[in-house]
Amino acid sequence: MRLTLGKHLRLAAVYSVALAVSLPIALVSISKLLALITALLMLVTSRTDQHPLAVHRLWPMRLIGAAFLLFWLSASWSTGTTAEIVKSVSQHGNLLIIPILFYLVRSRKEAGIALSIYCAGQFFLALSTCALYLKIPLPWKLSVSDETLAVFSSYLDQSIMTAVFAAIAWHLRELLPQRGRSLYAGFFSLLSLGVVFFIFMGRTGHLVAISILTLAAFWAIPRWFRPAIVLAPIILFVLAFSFSPIVKERFLAAKTEIQAAVERGNVTTDATSTGLRVNFWADSIRAIKASPWSGHGAGSWNSQYNTMQKAMVGDTFIEISGNPHQEYLFWGVELGLPGVALLLAILFSLYRLSKTMQAAGRRATQSVLAAIATACLFNCALYDAYIGDYLCVVLALVLCYGLKPASAHADRPSEQAAPT
Repeated sequence: MRLTLGKHLRLAAVYSVALAVSLPIALVSISKLLALITALLMLVTSRTDQHPLAVHRLWPMRLIGAAFLLFWLSASWSTGTTAEIVKSVSQHGNLLIIPILFYLVRSRKEAGIALSIYCAGQFFLALSTCALYLKIPLPWKLSVSDETLAVFSSYLDQSIMTAVFAAIAWHLRELLPQRGRSLYAGFFSLLSLGVVFFIFMGRTGHLVAISILTLAAFWAIPRWFRPAIVLAPIILFVLAFSFSPIVKERFLAAKTEIQAAVERGNVTTDATSTGLRVNFWADSIRAIKASPWSGHGAGSWNSQYNTMQKAMVGDTFIEISGNPHQEYLFWGVELGLPGVALLLAILFSLYRLSKTMQAAGRRATQSVLAAIATACLFNCALYDAYIGDYLCVVLALVLCYGLKPASAHADRPSEQAAPT
């Protein structure tokens, strides 16, 4: 009775997180709290897990724990306020959902069910966006504008989310009914990519979609032809630019905004979206140069940026609160170059781990990693509240699907964990 209750609580926590990432952020926070409480209860009531794939034995999980600890320690030398420090550390804690879910999920079957629930939620979001595009009112979307057709978040977040869903639906099509499997997977993927390229105006989402399409093409073509894959991103971008009015408009606007930012100089006043990013990145690099080995501490980015901008603009400058819209530079400002190396080490160790999986799990995992690596170039994708939760949850689920044994009672570490 006790074991059954514990199993039900564990699965309820996993499945609620898998569904919540397609729902409003309040439900995401509640589901994450449920997962954390469940994991703590299991740790207290269970023996230490000595399984070769136990959380504490995997290098990516160790590095994630080390990163979270380092952010806490950096508070002692941070130039940020107490509120900024607490916010920074807590949001960098998005990464902790990866080891938490990996600990809670015990088998590939459980991970497959969680991924099916996730896919159902993402399909619901994609259909809802299509309905909004067609001016169909939805009771769960109270306000609609021409620019924001996302359902529960921003177009920036949902364009990335939908691009990732396209990859998951295609590479994990084995989760679908066998009859008509490829047809269903193709429909889900094409619908999602259509939403990304022809409805959403998020440039990061466009680039994420191109990155995962490049990977899919790499795996689909013969090995002898794979070196030519370097041309794929260019070809895909040209096609998107030529056939999607939104892609063309957004990237032409980016070109104009960059030119204006260069002419205006590194100041925030009257800056455009792309211009702000250029300013953020330039000052982030200056902040890293000022303290390359220890950084300025968790929550310090605002104080560093505002100080630099005030020195340029003067007392008329209005301080901002945010982040540099670039994850690698963000870690560099707060933790110095070791922070950048730590983030890259986390991503690389996850990639190395994915190479032990069979094709479906490996390709799904590497597609999510490619999406994260791309999104982090233009946004703080792991740090931001909604998209950070989403990416970490999806990454955890595909890791579980690729690494966990087929059943919770399997004796071997993974019945499928062999390179193919």
